[in-house]
Amino acid sequence: MSLDVYEPLDQYEQRFKAEFARHSEAAWAALLAQSGVDAELNAELMRSIQHFERQKQQANNNLFLWQLFLTLLIAAALLLLLLSFAHHAAWLLLLLADLVFIIKYAYPGYRRVRGQISEIDKQIRQNIATAWKQMEPLNRLYDWDLTLKIIEQTVPRLQFDPYFNQARLLELTRHFQLEEQLPDDQSVLFAQSGQINGNPFVFGELQEMNWGSKTYVGQINISWRQRMRDKDGRFYYVSRTQTLSASCSKPVPLYERRHFLVYGNDAAPNLSFSRSPSKLSGKDKGFLQGLQRRHQLGKLKAFSRNLDDASEYTMMANEEFELLFNAKNRDHEVEFRLLFTALAQQQMLKLLQDRKVGYGDNFHFFKNRKINLLFPRHLQDFSLDSNPRKFHDYNLAKARQFFLRHNAEYFKVLYFALAPLLAIPVYQQVRSQGSIYGQEQAKRACAWECESLANYLGEDKFEHPFCISNSILKSRFVERQGALSIWELRALGYKGEKRVEYHSALGGDGRLHKIPVYWTEYLPVEKSSRLELSEQDASSIKDAYSAKPSWGAELPAWQNSNRSRAYRRKIVSFLQEKI
Repeated sequence: MSLDVYEPLDQYEQRFKAEFARHSEAAWAALLAQSGVDAELNAELMRSIQHFERQKQQANNNLFLWQLFLTLLIAAALLLLLLSFAHHAAWLLLLLADLVFIIKYAYPGYRRVRGQISEIDKQIRQNIATAWKQMEPLNRLYDWDLTLKIIEQTVPRLQFDPYFNQARLLELTRHFQLEEQLPDDQSVLFAQSGQINGNPFVFGELQEMNWGSKTYVGQINISWRQRMRDKDGRFYYVSRTQTLSASCSKPVPLYERRHFLVYGNDAAPNLSFSRSPSKLSGKDKGFLQGLQRRHQLGKLKAFSRNLDDASEYTMMANEEFELLFNAKNRDHEVEFRLLFTALAQQQMLKLLQDRKVGYGDNFHFFKNRKINLLFPRHLQDFSLDSNPRKFHDYNLAKARQFFLRHNAEYFKVLYFALAPLLAIPVYQQVRSQGSIYGQEQAKRACAWECESLANYLGEDKFEHPFCISNSILKSRFVERQGALSIWELRALGYKGEKRVEYHSALGGDGRLHKIPVYWTEYLPVEKSSRLELSEQDASSIKDAYSAKPSWGAELPAWQNSNRSRAYRRKIVSFLQEKI
């Protein structure tokens, strides 16, 4: 069976989905066997917890009834107290009887049920603590790249790097001409690199700052006396009030997150184009839909026949592909046709028209010479960060269910982000020359990796003390000290200075009034920190972490001595800050 994936939609539905489920089940079984967790003991404990929870629910119902009963008795006591003052002393006897009943029966019953609930809560907490202890050996085994290993086993053409290293970044920037430096208004939140049949890719998430505007509003209240005349001609005065408003718009930093996929390939090295999701994809071909399709096809044909502009666009025979893929801004017609063969057009159309298996036509696709950039919409709503803590649970059955469900969703999201690339056979037939950079670059984490690590720890740990906005973290390699990479990390943010400006408005009293509008001016602030990264095996720095209890408390179970890739991107030591 060929390892190449030329029919991504069909292969996922007919092969990969089921294979991944089997591999995921096998991985779970292996983890469970290695952990030694007794499934029956955990199930018995869960049944005990559920039993106590049912008891608690019943006790809560009883408590509500006692509360209602006690409230009614107290209300009756208050009513009887009023009646005893207003009418006859007989009411006082009823009041005393009511109070005795409250003190002797109602309140003790209420307290007894509350005590039962407290005791049940205690039992539940103790059982949950026991369950966590039972599950501790399994929770320690979860790995940062466990899901990726299952994907590699399912789709052999996909290989993932243990972390994004400098050699991979140099390959993308120098050979495939990816822009090397991200601007100061962008910071890497997540980066996962790898290769498809030797061609590099990076899944990334950026935090990006753009200037927007915010409207500030100011108000003042004015009052005056207005002279009026009644129907008899006599004058009188009426008090009037009015609220005057003014507003102004001022710049404000806005932050958004974007997920993307970068892919480098030598095929069609002179071709550039872009395409966006089509509103015609995946729709039933009804009457109105047919009119829209004919209208759009007519525009494409007219554009293709126009020889007066500089465009090289020549419409291909497959009108459906041209209509839905709609890359009419391509600038090298020969290479576009070499890239999108009949098979590639057929498979791309399957992806665009799909409404059941994958996510359909939901991606923007930009090709700039050797670099391909994709923005799948389904990637925006899913985190590819594989933090093993998300798998931790005290309930074995729920842990298994989440493990299988999450991994299946992770694979689907990642696979269909790559699917538009897999649908182009030439991309798998053309192999990269491979990294020509030395072992030193291959070992050292790159700037993207450093920024993702810092953002993982939290930008609040690096931000300027006066910063009131988000911070864009930017990294710069300083030097290598043995096994450590020394980085300078800059946190770029904004402080706020209160400002006021006055606007004039005419009031109902006929006078001009100055209205103060208070606004915030955002001024840049920056703080530099020193960051030290180790790209060694987790076991070699385990002692260093144990010597730092303040950080060690935050280390999850991926700090494991027998798995060299377990550390992934997250083994980081923040040693010293400097202003």
